[in-house]
Amino acid sequence: MADAIGRLLPLAVALAISSVPILVTVLILLSPNARRSAFPFLIGFVAGVAGVFAGCIALAQVIPVRVVRHPQEALGIALIVIGAALVVLAVVGGVRSLHAEASGVPRWMSLVSGFGPLRSAGLGVLLCFRPKSILLCAAAGLSVRGERLSPGELGVLVTVFTLLAASTVIAPIVVAAASPEHAQNWLTAMRHWIEKNSSTVTTVILLIIGVVVVGDGLTRL
Repeated sequence: MADAIGRLLPLAVALAISSVPILVTVLILLSPNARRSAFPFLIGFVAGVAGVFAGCIALAQVIPVRVVRHPQEALGIALIVIGAALVVLAVVGGVRSLHAEASGVPRWMSLVSGFGPLRSAGLGVLLCFRPKSILLCAAAGLSVRGERLSPGELGVLVTVFTLLAASTVIAPIVVAAASPEHAQNWLTAMRHWIEKNSSTVTTVILLIIGVVVVGDGLTRL
């Protein structure tokens, strides 16, 4: 169980520092609909992370795990492929950011401030189906495939992974709700920092995590 949680931690952290959900959270909290839309968005995002990760765990069961000399060859190959995909995603994102002009948030994000509760909840779920999110959840699901875990232990893993991966969405919403009078300043500063630095941070983290996942796969061959 402890080994499984240890394997999940870096992948959950990589998902947690993904700039898109954080920036969407900030934009919702800065919008006139913050009180109506923030918690529905949070519920949708948490449900989406949990659902995608649980689905990846279920799909990982298809991969055979043999108790012979090389017990996890198929699993290792799958991890290597996903790790390589994360590296490619990081490189492509890094190259795009070098050639992109600083123009603020994407057009679709500018619409977020007008979303009501239902649209915000739907957006929270939808953000969990971005390529990076799916790859990270798939890597997490595969990383615990070789562990002999009970359904209860798998439930604990899903809970831990989800809470950590969604922590950067949960924290701003909870803090802003607890102290709305002080939220405007730090939310605005947070938005500016993310817009300026998110591409670099995301590229570096994805590269590191991609290499770690490839290394994990190699150890299973």
